[in-house]
Amino acid sequence: MNDELPFDYPDAQPPTLTGAKGLPKHCRRHDWWSTLTRNEQGNVTQEVIQCQRCGKVRDEAKAKMGKAVVARSKREERKLAALYQGKRTGHHGGPDDVQTDLTNVQSKAGSTWWSRRYWDELVKLPRTGGRVPLLVLSNGEPGHLIRRMVVLDERDFRALFGDKMLDRP
Repeated sequence: MNDELPFDYPDAQPPTLTGAKGLPKHCRRHDWWSTLTRNEQGNVTQEVIQCQRCGKVRDEAKAKMGKAVVARSKREERKLAALYQGKRTGHHGGPDDVQTDLTNVQSKAGSTWWSRRYWDELVKLPRTGGRVPLLVLSNGEPGHLIRRMVVLDERDFRALFGDKMLDRP
C-alpha cells in the first residue's frame, strides 16, 4: 500500500463519501469584539462589532429588542410573584415562572393575542405537590394599564371549586 498518493487536501480535511461539507458552525453564545476598519492613510473608517468565534456581525437593533423583551418578562414575573404571594422561580430554568401554595404559574407577556403556544405552555406545567397548572397572559404597553388573564383548564377549575361554580341560575 502506498501512502504517497498524489492527492492534495489544502483544508487538511479529506472530502466525505457524499461530498457534503456540512453546515457552518454557529455559536451558542457569541463573544463580541470591536473591529476597526482603516483606510489607506491609517484612519479609522468604521467600527464593526462581530463575534470572535464565528465572525457574525452584531445587529444592534435586534440586540436591543431582545434585551427589552427579556427585561419585560422578568419584570412581569416579579409582579406576578408579589400579586399571587408566590415565589419567583423562572430564573432557575424550570417550566414555571412563579410557584404559590396552590398553583404553578407560567407568565407570557406580550402585546398580541394568545395562540396555540399558550395552550402548550399550560399543558406542560407540572402537577407537583397538589399544585394546579395556571397560565397568566399579560397584554398592554409599558406606562399604560396592563391587562392580565388567568388561564386555568376547566377540569382543574371544577376540581378546585366544584361544579356549582359553573352552574347558571
